[in-house]
Amino acid sequence: MAAPPEISLKSTQWFPPVGTRAPESGVAGALVKLAVAAGAGAGFYLAHRHTLATVVWGIGGTLGLLSLASAGARRAIDGALVRVGRAVGEATSAVLLTLVYVLVVTPTRLVRRALGADDLHLRDAGRHTYWLPCDDEARKVRWVGSMFATEAPQGGGHPVRTALIVAASLIALAEGMARLLGFGHPVLYIADPEIGYRPEPNVDRHRYGGDVRTNSFGMRSPEVAADKPPGAFRIFMIGDSTLWGGSYLDQEDLYATVLRKHMNASGLPGPVEVLALGCNGWGPFHEHAVVRKNGAFHADLTLVQMPIDDVNRPLYGLMDVPFFAVQAPPHLALEEFANNLIWRYRNAHAGLDLRWERRQAQIGIREYGEVVADLQKAGSEVMVFVLPTRSPGLGGPEDRMEATWRSHLETTVAEHKAKTYFARGYFKGKGEPDEIYYDNVHLNPKGHHAYAEFIEARIREDSERFRAWALGAGAAPR
Repeated sequence: MAAPPEISLKSTQWFPPVGTRAPESGVAGALVKLAVAAGAGAGFYLAHRHTLATVVWGIGGTLGLLSLASAGARRAIDGALVRVGRAVGEATSAVLLTLVYVLVVTPTRLVRRALGADDLHLRDAGRHTYWLPCDDEARKVRWVGSMFATEAPQGGGHPVRTALIVAASLIALAEGMARLLGFGHPVLYIADPEIGYRPEPNVDRHRYGGDVRTNSFGMRSPEVAADKPPGAFRIFMIGDSTLWGGSYLDQEDLYATVLRKHMNASGLPGPVEVLALGCNGWGPFHEHAVVRKNGAFHADLTLVQMPIDDVNRPLYGLMDVPFFAVQAPPHLALEEFANNLIWRYRNAHAGLDLRWERRQAQIGIREYGEVVADLQKAGSEVMVFVLPTRSPGLGGPEDRMEATWRSHLETTVAEHKAKTYFARGYFKGKGEPDEIYYDNVHLNPKGHHAYAEFIEARIREDSERFRAWALGAGAAPR
């Protein structure tokens, strides 16, 4: 009978020795890097850090594409990332371990030493012990063999197939996440040769901010008749995205909605209708075209709503904004996302510099004067509201160029016997800045509610039509 082969345990290298080259990441690793950069950029974008998101996408996309295009570039990028990661890890470890050693370990040892602790039992050499000697070699082999089973690694599939599967999985995951955030079913727009474009009428959608509804006129307001009902006081509001509110806002939080509800709950002698016709990207030429086409909807009072930067906007159509026409809605949520990014790139390279803005602003200011004049010809009283940007709205300084444009606008509007209102410092103390402002100019829900109060107060104080209607029916204005 042959003797059994001798079996023994062999030591193995647990960690690769310093200087050993790490295995290459391959195509799948490059796709993972692209996905990580895309996810990080999307996070910054959704947090309204658009510049940082663009930087992350640019760097991550460049490195990812270079990794996919060249094995040499992939090795160089992997090596650089390893070195950066090692340096960051060593620095972080040094700081954290130093803090732990100085603030935790050393005081603990001092306290225990003062209390007489002897963790290594250096002061009780005569103490009995139950320490057993190490098992023999055969016993160790038997126990280790019962706990582990090892086998040689098997080769994977074809790298191209793996890359395609990974890419398809990442795209599907991104599409699902984008749809959860509300992308993929945006509000659509109608191309209009006179107005440029206008919101789709009769919309009822739920986006990531809440409900978005439009009536048969494309207004984000309840349905109204073309003619004003007897005994009602009709307010027509026209403006840009600050009036439209954006899909991040629920219908009930818009300042037009808040204004209508509050006025109708304040004991007035008749119903107050508020017709809010706002549209993302509109400027004076779009709004003037609406007035020429539809008049003032028989309104007693028209409120022209804007941030001052609207004076820079010429008449343009859907090809110049990141919106989809009713004839061509997006099929994918990522299509909507990509369309917005492409528009931002085009807009940043359109040559709309400060000199262009200064010239366009004067044209836009004159056009707003014509808007006021034509609204008055349509039989409506007119008030112009300029929504302040974040700094002046919260009591800070106003940009010098914006102040100049606003001064010229006030002069132009005054020539038509109308008044301009600017809520400078009005939002200070009404909430945290990020609760009031969504970005530099658009408002969050708390800002919309506060702005509705500001507008209502100005109507009650300065609108001759409103006072005559309220007093004529026996209700005293407040």
